[in-house]
Order: sequence, then C-alpha cells, then structure tokens
Amino acid sequence: MGTRLRLMNEGGNAGLEGSAVRGPPLDSSQLARVTKSRIAPAVVLGTGFNGLSFLRSLGRRGIPTIAMDTWRDAAAFSRYGAFLEVPDPAVGEAALLALLERIAQRIPRRGVLIPTSDAFAMFVSQFEADLAAHYDLNVPDHKTVLTVTDKKLQYKHAAKVGVAAPLSLFPEESDIRVIAKEVSYPCVLKPCLAHRWRRYLQTTGTPGGRKAIEIRSAGELIDAYETMKVSGVEFMVQEKIPGGDDRLWALQTYLDRSHAPKAVFTKCKLRQYPRGFGDSCFQIGRWDAQVAETGLRLLQTLSYRGNAGVEFKRDPRDDRLKLVEANPRSLATNHHAVVSGVDIPYITYRDSRGEKVEEPSSFQDGIKWVDLTRDLQSFLQYRNSRELSAGQWLRSLRGRRCHARFTWDDPLPAVVGLARFSRNHGPRALADLRRRPTASAV
Repeated sequence: MGTRLRLMNEGGNAGLEGSAVRGPPLDSSQLARVTKSRIAPAVVLGTGFNGLSFLRSLGRRGIPTIAMDTWRDAAAFSRYGAFLEVPDPAVGEAALLALLERIAQRIPRRGVLIPTSDAFAMFVSQFEADLAAHYDLNVPDHKTVLTVTDKKLQYKHAAKVGVAAPLSLFPEESDIRVIAKEVSYPCVLKPCLAHRWRRYLQTTGTPGGRKAIEIRSAGELIDAYETMKVSGVEFMVQEKIPGGDDRLWALQTYLDRSHAPKAVFTKCKLRQYPRGFGDSCFQIGRWDAQVAETGLRLLQTLSYRGNAGVEFKRDPRDDRLKLVEANPRSLATNHHAVVSGVDIPYITYRDSRGEKVEEPSSFQDGIKWVDLTRDLQSFLQYRNSRELSAGQWLRSLRGRRCHARFTWDDPLPAVVGLARFSRNHGPRALADLRRRPTASAV
C-alpha cells in the first residue's frame, strides 16, 4: 500500500514575493523507498487516472515514485508510490516550489518531474528554470502551455494553422446578446480555462458541476452566461457538432525536445459521462492516421514538447475532423495506451533523462478501456433515452479490456474508488436503475 505523506507548508497560499517558505521536516522513514534507491525517482504531480498510470508503469519497472496532489485521490492508495499532499499550485506556488527543492535535496539522484494535470503543467512551465536545477523534465515553455490551456488562444491558433474547429464566439469580445442572435441552437457554453472553472466549482461547494453545458435558446444562453460569469472565468459559446459520442477521436502523444513524436496512440470514444459533454468512460484503441497527423500538426506548429492529448469530433455533415480541445499533459486514459503497447509513462521518464527511447512502431488495435462506475451512469442515460438496452451494454464490454483503476496487482485504488462512488452516487444510480425508460428522456 502506498505511503501517505502529509506536509502542508506554512504560508501555503503565499506568492513568490516575500519571505522564504518553510515546512516541517520530511520524515525519512516515509521516503525510504525513494531516498534509499539508487535508481532515479519519478515525481508525479497529479494523481487521478492519469497519475495512477504513471505510478504503475514506472513502479512495475522498479522505478521509485512519489505522487503529489492537493487531495487524497484513490490513486494515492497505490502500492507503487508514496503519496504526498501538497499546496494547490494555483495559489501556493512558493510553498510547492520550496517543497520540491527540499525533496530534491533528499534523493540521491536527480529525479524526473512529470506534471499530469493542467494546473501542475502551468506551474512547472512557469518555474521551469528553477525546477530544472533539481530535476530532469521535458515540458512546453510557459507561453505554449498558456496557448494550449486557454481554449480562446487554442482555437485562434488552430484557425491560423488550418486545423478545422467548430464556430467559436467569445462574450469578452462581443456582447452576449449579439452572440445569442448569431449562434445556431443547440450550442455549447464552456469555460476557456477548464481547470479554473473546476476550482471555482470546488470552492463554491458544487464539485459536480458540468464542464460544458448544452444551450437550446437565446434566453437560456443569456441567463446561463450571466449566472456563470460571476466566477471570473472567461467563457466561450460554440456551435454543437452533431453526432454521438462515438464520433469523438483523440491523439495521445509524447514529443521530444526537437518536437519529434516518440509515442503515438489514437482512440475512439464510445461513451462518455455526462453524455454529450463529459469525460470518457468507455473507449476503444483504433489507429487513425488523420487523427494522428492533424493532432501532431497542431502541436508541432506550437514547437511543442512533452506529453499532450488532442481530441476531435468527426463532423457527419462533411466528415471532417473538428478540434474539440488540446491538453498540455497526458490524458486520464493514459493506461489504455500502455496496455495497447505504447508505454507513454516510461517513454516520458527515459526521454526526460536523455536516455535512448525505443519508439513503438504500432499498437494493438481493439483493446477497450472502461471506467465502470461512470460507464454505469452513462449507460443509464442512454437507456433512459431508449438508445441502449442492458443487454447491449453488457455485450459492448466483451473482448479484451483494461480498467481505469482496477488491476490485479494493485487493487486498492479501485476498492477505494468504488467505495467513494457508492457513498456519493450509489443512491442516485440505484434510483435511475429502477426508473422506467421514457422516450422523451435526453
């Protein structure tokens, strides 16, 4: 079982201006796996499904790991890494930077620093020069991370380099009432900086809020925007591309310091939760040359390096790929690539250290990835609209598959995740399961 480390520094919300930040001494017994190892450790910033895939891939190879995050996700219970709860990189930059420097002084060899969330990617790119004095890392420069993280900048860059995207309008540049008359319905309202929107929802006690919502009328758009803009987050209004979730494709990749891809994996979503505008809960690995080429072109025109994911939707009106979003990090479904033969975590670790990388020339098509807890909720939405029966759902799970959290050699993250799901969502899921499907359900 992974060791839990709790180290919240004094002045955790302080900026970099002002006095030095200190924290309690590190417990050497807690860090024994890392400090006693002769192998260069990996420091993984961010847990969740994404961070868990790094812990397992590297841990199975005997590489010591420390997982860091602002809260104790189920991945913190992995047997493959020690866990450290750290200040939020968005508000505790000084404390986090000081902590990383102190850890670097304790480990016998330079570690490899790997961010796996938007907030940590922003932090690492911002303080790359300071961190590179202590760690090996390969991340985009801060301007590039800002361009990719901010969807407003991302879509404008895509238009400049000829990557197709849905029509996108920005209320900060035009009155929302003017936009409400120009856009067709249904449309989508979503934040330009998703990680800031998620943080706002968490701090206001609504962590289950949607990252994007479907809007069906001008009045609904104006009301929703006026309600959401109090968050201080900038939003965008976007046309909705028709077609189901199974028209969503993504590239997962890693590019070296010369911007050459060392790992390429493409996949197709089959279901997501919430349906329509959520996170993947069931997908299949499929090679698609157009997805790979278009995604790499977008990244390489940014002189991108490090981990990235680019998602598209194939528009049924013209069969063209339209950009949904790019991410300056590896994706939550990273384990899917590993099982399929593209070990992005290990490639990241070796290339960041300047070691030779064996580039996979292909991967195994047809392996499925599933997050059963969210896929159950997704199935209920499909079932209630009479688009998927229980039998069809169960049959779709057949074949070789891997799971978001469960593995036989490291079961505890799945056990903890299931317990939390049962506590937080179990009663509602049971109520939905008992409810009779209706033709009018959405």
